[in-house]
Amino acid sequence: MNVLAADDSTKTLTVMFGGAWSGIYRISIRHREFGLLNTKGLNFTVGSNVTDYYPKAGSIYGGTLLTITGTNFGSEFTDNPV
Repeated sequence: MNVLAADDSTKTLTVMFGGAWSGIYRISIRHREFGLLNTKGLNFTVGSNVTDYYPKAGSIYGGTLLTITGTNFGSEFTDNPV
């Protein structure tokens, strides 16, 4: 994971990661100076939501370009396998 931002006042950490299967994961954070931090009770939820797709029908022989819209997709289309 790449840390994009850390805000101590709101206790938030924003990261970019390569993806994972949908689900809930336990978090482990290793600080360069302080070692392994206490993350008891912290979880990381991974998931996406499809809100629409187009076209609604295509050729029975395949080859129809499908556009999927939703949330929590990566900015690179190759990061979002279907």
